[in-house]
Amino acid sequence: MVAPFEESGQSRSFSLALANRSLALLKLGEHGLAIGDIDLSVNAGYPEENRYKLIERKAKCLANIGRNKEAQVSFGEALKLLEYSTCKEADKLKIKQNLENQKQTLSNTAVNTVVNMSNTAVNKSGKGSNKSVAQKLKSPNP
Repeated sequence: MVAPFEESGQSRSFSLALANRSLALLKLGEHGLAIGDIDLSVNAGYPEENRYKLIERKAKCLANIGRNKEAQVSFGEALKLLEYSTCKEADKLKIKQNLENQKQTLSNTAVNTVVNMSNTAVNKSGKGSNKSVAQKLKSPNP
C-alpha cells in the first residue's frame, strides 16, 4: 500500500485504507488481522470524528474471539469517542443506545457463561442443593 505521509508519521489516506481493509477482514472472519489494521489505522491518524466506528468494529472483533473484557472496554471507548462525531444529535442518541445495548449484551453473555459453567461444576460434583447457582447468586442466603 502506498500513501502520502506527513512528517508526524500520519496519513489520512493510509488510515482510511486500513480501516476499510479491517471491515473486509471482519466480514471474512479474520478478527485478529482486523484488530491489527484497526490499531494501525488509529495510529496513522484515522479521523477523530469517525473513530468511534472503528473502535466499535474492534470491540466486535474482540468479542468474536472471546476477549470479552477487552471488547467491553472498547465499547466504552467508542461511547466516549462518539462525542467527537459530527453527525446529528438525534443520530448520536441512536448510535449511543446501540453501543450501550451491545456492551450490555456482551456483559449478559459473560454472566450467563459463568453461571452455566458454575452449574455444570455443581452438577458434576454431585454436591450442592437443589437451588441452581443462578438462584444462589441472586439470593442473600445461599
